[in-house]
Parts: sequence; structure tokens; C-alpha cells
Amino acid sequence: MIRTAKAEENEKLSSLAMRSKAHWNYDADFLDACRQDLTYTQQDISHHTVYVVEEMGQVVGFYRLEIRENELELSDFFIEPSKIGQGYGKKLWDHAIDQARQLGFHKVSIHSDPYAESFYLSRGSVRIGEAPSGAILGRTIPLLEFALK
Repeated sequence: MIRTAKAEENEKLSSLAMRSKAHWNYDADFLDACRQDLTYTQQDISHHTVYVVEEMGQVVGFYRLEIRENELELSDFFIEPSKIGQGYGKKLWDHAIDQARQLGFHKVSIHSDPYAESFYLSRGSVRIGEAPSGAILGRTIPLLEFALK
């Protein structure tokens, strides 16, 4: 089941994001540097398009769409590590793309974690360059784009 996230789930989503990021074996210093970017407030959730996917009443993934300067960005996309590879990412992706179309956009930009890039490419996104990391000064991450047909 996919549903709109509740503002009071902010701590649950923050924890899930950190577990998901840690899945890629980043060291503790890197994860600490990411903590602020991956900590969501109730306002973050209530003022953006955030959806969760549940399994038996438990949140196992979520995404957030943000409108930035008249462009749509898939700014967060996380799956519970024990659920990676079980189809939840595909379901969330399809839902996010449907939402983007309903919002009237023609493309979605994605600032991807390097380990997640192959997932987005497999869904039809293309790499258009690199973007600065929000967590580590001087680090760049893949910048992708998905054209809505």
C-alpha cells in the first residue's frame, strides 16, 4: 500500500533514510555528515509531496518530490535495507512518476547517490552530469533526468 506520509512520521522516515544510506557501507564519518540532510521535520513532510509504501502496517520505503525553481526533483527515495530488491522501489518509482505527471511536469531531476544510480538508469533515467553533494564539500553525485512521456 502506498499512501501520503504523515507529518508525525518524520522521525521514522529520518531513521529509515539513515539505515538505507548505511546499507551501502559508508563509514561513520560520512553518515554523520549526511545526518542533517536526512533528518526530516514535520514541516518537511507536510509542505512537500511525500509518500510511503507499507507492508503489513510498517513503512518500508518513501519518496519526496520537491518543486525547485519551476522544476520537479525527486529529492529523497529510500527503501528499508532488508526490503531492497523485493519490488518496493519499483512500486514507489511508478507512483512517483504518476504523481509527477499529475503535477503537470515534463521531466524529473534526480540527485542520485552513486550506489542508486543503476536503479534510476534501469527505470529510464539518463545521466546529464554531476551535482554538488549536500553533505560533503567538494564531493559530486550523479545528476539524472527522467523525461515524462
